[in-house]
Amino acid sequence: PAQAREPDHIRSDNGPEFIAAGLQDWLTKVGIKPLRIYPGSPWENGYNESFNGTLRREILNAEWFTSLDQVQTVIKYLAQAIQACSAASGLGHASASTGNPTSK
Repeated sequence: PAQAREPDHIRSDNGPEFIAAGLQDWLTKVGIKPLRIYPGSPWENGYNESFNGTLRREILNAEWFTSLDQVQTVIKYLAQAIQACSAASGLGHASASTGNPTSK
């Protein structure tokens, strides 16, 4: 089997939600070249920018959070719900344990 290794570089966002400066310092220390997405250049990583916008618009701006724990709990719950929905649709909405179709 192929042996895992560090990537040559990692491209990262520089938005306020993400600790871009600290991450880029750490990447440099461990020998990975950081590549920055500069402000005003969202096309440099369209998938990431789309995700960040959706996260901000549909979760972070939609709720009134009083702690980081609340944010993490909501995001964890949503991730589990999305994974369960994706798994069910891949099975034709059948139960993974029985193979019987479930209601959509």
